[in-house]
Amino acid sequence: MRYAFTDRFDCYLKIINLFNQEYSGLLPQAAANDLLRYNPQSGFFLRMGMNYNIE
Repeated sequence: MRYAFTDRFDCYLKIINLFNQEYSGLLPQAAANDLLRYNPQSGFFLRMGMNYNIE
């Protein structure tokens, strides 16, 4: 979500995995190459910020 107050100043909010869900990994009957794949589980992530452009 991003909100521009003026043409030079804006604020933003970015939320990933709001409820901290965990998802299943690889299947147990996967091929050998599939078992080596990295399966990251991203947790709750919140980013807030402000931007100001100087011209």
